[in-house]
Amino acid sequence: MSADLAAILTDPAADPVAVIAACQLAAARLRPLVTRGLIDDVGELRAQAAALSQHVRRTGLDKDVRLAADELCRRAERGLG
Repeated sequence: MSADLAAILTDPAADPVAVIAACQLAAARLRPLVTRGLIDDVGELRAQAAALSQHVRRTGLDKDVRLAADELCRRAERGLG
């Protein structure tokens, strides 16, 4: 479902702009999932967002990238209720 996030997790030299764009795209996909009540998909997106957040911290990407990943994780957590 979120191939963009999975691709970034496998690319240790991911471009910060691409990471932010993937987070924004995933956030846009999140709202319809929550509206339709697809909790399993929201949970999967949340797990990927959490993994991305940890990956961003480990690789030392800049603050804007960390904030984008953390925001996506928070949005997914709120979607889970």
